[in-house]
This record gives sequence, C-alpha cells and structure tokens, in this order.
Amino acid sequence: HVVCPIPKGAFYVFPDVSHFLGKNAKSAKSGRVVNTSTDLCNYLIEEHGLALPPGDAFGGPTGVRFSYATSMEDIQRAVER
Repeated sequence: HVVCPIPKGAFYVFPDVSHFLGKNAKSAKSGRVVNTSTDLCNYLIEEHGLALPPGDAFGGPTGVRFSYATSMEDIQRAVER
C-alpha cells in the first residue's frame, strides 16, 4: 500500500502514504481520522513514538520523509516499532 521511489544518492526516502489518508487510525486512542500527512505524522509520534516529517513541508502532501542517515541498529529498532 506504500509506493516508494528508489532514492538516487539521497539519505532519505519519500514514500507516498496516500493509501492511509482519510481513514480512521485503527489503534488511535482518540479514534481520530488521519486526513493529511501531518495528521499521520502526529498519530505516529503520539501513539508509537515514531517521529517523521510530513510531506507537506517538502512539497509532497501525500508523503512522509524517512531519513536513513543513522546506524543500521537504529533503523532496525525503528522498523520494529
């Protein structure tokens, strides 16, 4: 459900998460609807402790930005969340 172009020399990926927008966040304590990438990023930090910048900040309102300029151990821990 996530489309992610392969980066060409960058230290981040910018997946399209539009499949998840406009839907209820299933495990959200508040039962809120995730309408924008900003909503999704707020949900992820509040509910799962995962911080991502929303695509709106980079001209891609249906994306989020994952940086992988860190150790493989840190990336693995993030993926396991």
